[in-house]
Amino acid sequence: MLFGSSAAQLSGGQSAQLASTVTALATGGGFDVMGSLKQLTRLDRLVIGGDGASGMTVAGGKYISDNVYIEIVGGGREGPSAQVVWQIRRRFSIASQLGGQQGAKLTIRWSRDIGKSAPAKAAGK
Repeated sequence: MLFGSSAAQLSGGQSAQLASTVTALATGGGFDVMGSLKQLTRLDRLVIGGDGASGMTVAGGKYISDNVYIEIVGGGREGPSAQVVWQIRRRFSIASQLGGQQGAKLTIRWSRDIGKSAPAKAAGK
């Protein structure tokens, strides 16, 4: 659930990250390798991932403002890439990616919560 795949499909880096996090949560402390690296590099997000098909990747990102996020990805078969995400509104963002085998791409993301009912309007008298 955390990595978007089943536990059997986790890479070595993802398994180590998961084990470190579970240990830290279970013991109330412990040595959190990824957390320490993230703090040392002053990144908001640091992920080691990949699989046999895509190779190992390392991604690190930082919010440069409340609504702008920059991420650099290295390694893997796709090659290095950089992404900038600008969150315009709560449910609307634009992402620009450069590098990798895909070259450059621009993505527009829009989300909406489904299943939540709208508040009922009060009947006026």
